[in-house]
Amino acid sequence: MHPVTIPSFFKPVLALGVAGLTYLADTVSPALSGLPEWINSLGLPLAFLLAVTYALVAINKGLRVSEEGRRADWATYSTKLENLLEKDHDSRERLIRATDQQTNHFMQLADQLKSRPCQKHTP
Repeated sequence: MHPVTIPSFFKPVLALGVAGLTYLADTVSPALSGLPEWINSLGLPLAFLLAVTYALVAINKGLRVSEEGRRADWATYSTKLENLLEKDHDSRERLIRATDQQTNHFMQLADQLKSRPCQKHTP
């Protein structure tokens, strides 16, 4: 698995912090004068919306990277599992063949023992 690093979540957390500050500034801004014109024209709620949107996009990108890592790990694991299953099948087939050969040898040995003169009953 890919470890989640703190810097990957630094930007979204910072964006949410900025969004919170803009919300607080919006509640204080009517009492303040001298704000830049672009803040007054757009409004602080729109700046808050932009900061939250940025945070959501950054979190979504981080999630996609994390999911790609999980998929790569699963592909590696499934490949290893398929290889193990294939080896297991081969081993099982060899064991079946060896058991069949051993059974045939035992049957031949039993036939040889039955045909020995000491095993024949003469009345």
